[in-house]
Amino acid sequence: MILPHTLPASFWHSGNLQVYNNFGDVYWLLILLPVLLTKCTPERSLCQFRETFPSGSNSLLFSIMQEVVLQINELEEKQRVADRSLRSYAGQLGRIIAHQSALEEVSPALRDEYLMREEELKKTEEEKRLVSELIQAQREGQKARDGLKDKKKVLEDEIQQLRIRLGAIFFEQAQSDSCDPAVRDSLSIIISRYQKLKDNTQNGSFFSSTASKLLLAVSNQNKDFLAAFNAVEQGNLFSFIQGDRAQSLISEYLGKVENLNRIESELSKLNEDITDADKLRENHAKEIESKLSQCRTDEEAAAVSYGIYLFDNAVKWLKDDTANPIVDIVSDMLKTQEIIEENALQIKLKKTQIEVYNQMEKVRLNEKAIMKLESERERLLSQINDLKAENETIITRVRNLERGVEP
Repeated sequence: MILPHTLPASFWHSGNLQVYNNFGDVYWLLILLPVLLTKCTPERSLCQFRETFPSGSNSLLFSIMQEVVLQINELEEKQRVADRSLRSYAGQLGRIIAHQSALEEVSPALRDEYLMREEELKKTEEEKRLVSELIQAQREGQKARDGLKDKKKVLEDEIQQLRIRLGAIFFEQAQSDSCDPAVRDSLSIIISRYQKLKDNTQNGSFFSSTASKLLLAVSNQNKDFLAAFNAVEQGNLFSFIQGDRAQSLISEYLGKVENLNRIESELSKLNEDITDADKLRENHAKEIESKLSQCRTDEEAAAVSYGIYLFDNAVKWLKDDTANPIVDIVSDMLKTQEIIEENALQIKLKKTQIEVYNQMEKVRLNEKAIMKLESERERLLSQINDLKAENETIITRVRNLERGVEP
């Protein structure tokens, strides 16, 4: 076959140029026909091809080159996937071998570097776990605190009602003859005020009687019963209160007070834990996340570096009795490396095809320009010859005139 670059220089300046253009199309079609047999992804954008190739390209060859570029893109994506796979296998190999005491002399510097990064990662992960537990405990503590607050409010209301009920009982017993003197003395002020209001109601004027009735109504409200209860409680006189019902209510009251104290103690501790967790989250949570991310990156890099070294120097340590998991990883790395090398070769070949096409396309465009210039030169030479002939005619006429010869 005659190749384009082997044609003589005279061929490019002859009428064979258009013939070559047709021949060139056939030549490239034969060279690049295998490309057409490769299925490409149709969804990809073709904008990049308009920028890659010169304008005016032959439509068939241009279409073929589009297919080549798509194939390069696919190969490069496969190459990235294979690179990631190789690094993943290398990391696995490095992590396994680093903990094999029998192989600790294989690049001890890289091994020690990995073990150090691994230990840093473990410490940081443990730190992150503790922080996460504290934050989770804080969330649970907030829920528990809200629940305890609700229980506390209900309990406080129940205790308040018991105080009023017991205060009413104490007030009534203090006015009876059988009341213990200690209880009566503790409520003497309240009883005296009550008696005074009662006397004013019975003996006073209409105005004072009406006022006393109002004051008496007020004095019979809950605050008087609470005052009676507080007086007995502060004097530790619960045991002097008469009646089983009263003692049962007192026991109920004391039980609820004990529960209230326990809830308040729990709330106090929860508040402290939540406050500590808030401070920890504000000061360390983001810092820990950043540190953990960096530790993972460093551990991965150290494992991969060690694994790549082990793979490249497998002849120094890989034996017949090497464990199957390790052999499997090395085998996977070999297969992946072959894929990477094959992809790299194909990418190089296809890029060479594109470069050859681009260079030959420039040659074709240059030849078109040459043809145009040659045509222009012939036209100009014809005009020059016409002008020269006209000048010779004019000069001959002038000479004849000078000799007196009629034209």
